[in-house]
Amino acid sequence: MPDLIAQGAEAQQRWRRVLPEAHPVVLGRAAGVWSVPWDHQVSRRHVRLLWNGQRLEVLRLPEGRNPIFFRGKEENRFTIVPGEHFVIGQTTFTLADQRVSIESQAPSPVQAQSFSPSYLKHIPFRNPDHRIEVLSRLPDVIAGAAGDLELSVRLVSMLLAGVPRADAAAIVVVGQPSARAVTAQQAEQQHDQQQYRQRQHSQSQPAERPCVQVLHWDQRLAVAGDFQPSQSLILEAIRQRQSVLHVWRGSQAAAVAPYTQCENFDWAFCTPIPGNSCPGWGLYVAGRFGSDRSASTPPQEQIDLREDLKFTELVAAMLGSLRQMRLLEHRQATLSQFFSPVVLDTLAHEDPEVVLAPRECTVSVMFCDLRGFSRESERR
Repeated sequence: MPDLIAQGAEAQQRWRRVLPEAHPVVLGRAAGVWSVPWDHQVSRRHVRLLWNGQRLEVLRLPEGRNPIFFRGKEENRFTIVPGEHFVIGQTTFTLADQRVSIESQAPSPVQAQSFSPSYLKHIPFRNPDHRIEVLSRLPDVIAGAAGDLELSVRLVSMLLAGVPRADAAAIVVVGQPSARAVTAQQAEQQHDQQQYRQRQHSQSQPAERPCVQVLHWDQRLAVAGDFQPSQSLILEAIRQRQSVLHVWRGSQAAAVAPYTQCENFDWAFCTPIPGNSCPGWGLYVAGRFGSDRSASTPPQEQIDLREDLKFTELVAAMLGSLRQMRLLEHRQATLSQFFSPVVLDTLAHEDPEVVLAPRECTVSVMFCDLRGFSRESERR
């Protein structure tokens, strides 16, 4: 199914969502996941959209005050096909029919390098104000997401805003059959079982490659081709638990070669999300040399991707910590239904296995017999 891409006046004012077939959705400034809150010229409920399998039907609702422009003319009802767009206010809505698939036979990179978090910590930002401004929105991105899918949509848009030279970004998961959240204890058990299976396979036969899934992805050019992340790069980053960069073509060759829609990316890196809250999750970013939108960036600095790696590393670390906090809050809320505040406070400061272990102790029991209930129970 095709995607609808909303792009506002600013780079961070963007999202990409899959259009359900034969199921109408409402687009507006306050329309749930289909909201464009950055554009005040869009009404709260402005447009009704319906994908019929071949075309997208667009209908302006009565409460939509400002006009809709399609092919330079104001229209109230029309249909568009993939590759076309319409405009409301300062926001452009593009219908894109692109596919994503994991590339298992990617060519060998001319350069492959791993970057530890301790090394990236000493890399300075050339434009720290912009990076900090983007990072400051991460808590709101996580807090406002109702689930993993919505979180992935917001996070990918945030990555494209924070890495100007990136052409595509994705949230990938290794070895997880579904995109559901798991508890920290379940994540540790999965990790131990995976290590055990790897040891067993290594003694008998080569292990199969784990499956790689893409939770969500986006790329800046709606007319570009399909997106094919490198499977070997993703698996290597998750295995090493640190950022891995692959370069398939140098910046000089990229400057000479003509641009085509089928051209592969020049570079890509994958950064794993640390912690047990996102087991097997990674942030995948890819681009071409010379695609930096900042005209003030010197050519010799455009080939240095360490600054972008550091930004992505910070996003991954903050995401892992904030999701871990949300899991702990959820567990605390669940336990509060069964344990008293005194027990919960003890569990928070001591080892639960020791606190909840069976033992002999002196207790006081208060027994209340309501209306002779015990006597009636004994008779029956």
